Amino acid sequence: MSNERLERIKERVNYHGHLDDDIEWLIKRVEELEDFKRNAEQLYKNYHLSAKKSVVEKEELREQNKRYREALEFYAGRKNWVAASTSIGFIPSLVEYDQGERARQELEGESE
Repeated sequence: MSNERLERIKERVNYHGHLDDDIEWLIKRVEELEDFKRNAEQLYKNYHLSAKKSVVEKEELREQNKRYREALEFYAGRKNWVAASTSIGFIPSLVEYDQGERARQELEGESE
């Protein structure tokens, strides 16, 4: 019910200079329900905005987990720790050669 309509009803009912108790109660109840409706609509909008946002955040976290897992798999892979010695010299393992660069890149990507 619009505020204008409620005001018209108040004016029409108030022709004797006072409102009947029951009519006054009904008008107050309508005003309370209108306030409740506005609050409920706002909560509904906020909830759905939050739900949409959390879907995006969840996807971002999944992507982050995937990148972290790949970096951890690199450092956990036994073959990446194998160094070699050849006739021309020492060849460091992939992990030694990386010196944590992969991990730093993932952590820096988090702050972007």
